[in-house]
Amino acid sequence: MGVARPYWAGDKKRTAWGLMALLIALMVCETQLAVMLIDKTGEMTSALAARQAERFWIAVRTSLVVLAFAVPVYAFYYYMRDAFSNHWRRWLTHRFLDGYLSERKYYEIGAGGDIDNAAARKRRIHRLLPGRTPGARADRPPV
Repeated sequence: MGVARPYWAGDKKRTAWGLMALLIALMVCETQLAVMLIDKTGEMTSALAARQAERFWIAVRTSLVVLAFAVPVYAFYYYMRDAFSNHWRRWLTHRFLDGYLSERKYYEIGAGGDIDNAAARKRRIHRLLPGRTPGARADRPPV
């Protein structure tokens, strides 16, 4: 939660909250349109089972109208969901890079010696091994 709190309360909070509100509104619309489509497909099935052509064609026309609204709403919802995700990732990347590059902290990280260098550690351990023969490889025992 400590990583996300500055996003919601920082300098980009209006954009973040606006995108979240828009995303929630689109999600509610998407859900309502899905319920309406399910209702109309059920109506079509019932009309077919009852052999009522007029009722069936009314349900088909209504489904097409609902679908005409649903497709753009679905597309816009998925677009906004990805835009919100990209906004968050961009903000997080800038925050970490600004923290890393500010006040030359990358030099402090390299000078501390706290970072594990696997290749250097392997060479150091290999030098300390007793009975090392020239030409022996570390991945197989000497014969």
